[in-house]
Amino acid sequence: MPKLTLYHSPRSRGAIARWMLEEVGEPYDVKIVKLDGTENRTPEFLALNPMGKVPVVTYGDAVVSESAAICTFLADEFPKANLSIPIGDPRRGAYLKWLFFGPGPIEQAVTDRAFPRKDEPRRVALGYGDFDTVMNATAAAVSKSPYLMGEQFT
Repeated sequence: MPKLTLYHSPRSRGAIARWMLEEVGEPYDVKIVKLDGTENRTPEFLALNPMGKVPVVTYGDAVVSESAAICTFLADEFPKANLSIPIGDPRRGAYLKWLFFGPGPIEQAVTDRAFPRKDEPRRVALGYGDFDTVMNATAAAVSKSPYLMGEQFT
């Protein structure tokens, strides 16, 4: 069986991939990458992720970067963990929406709230619209059941 390896840096989005690896329950190795321009800018690491960012997961010949892509890959690659909605299930669309909603609209809205601009951008100029709409949509989605996908943790 191919070996799973996580390229990670403490206090980074790599924590998301590490959590997912724990949920999958398969053995994996962790390689800590310094993000100070030394280790993350080596030719070897840039061959894994030309952006020089973590996380990166390797599994056999597969190299996957970006947190949501890693979560999708691992959930689909290890279905016995029951962390995804399988292709063909009508709930797959909602599952993918919420999987990418976190690093998309939620992260953008929270970042904009934490680091406000001098001039407020027009709502249509922001891909997420506005902070309150993003948070209200998320709150409404989890108000009916324990998880975004009902009773199933994904």
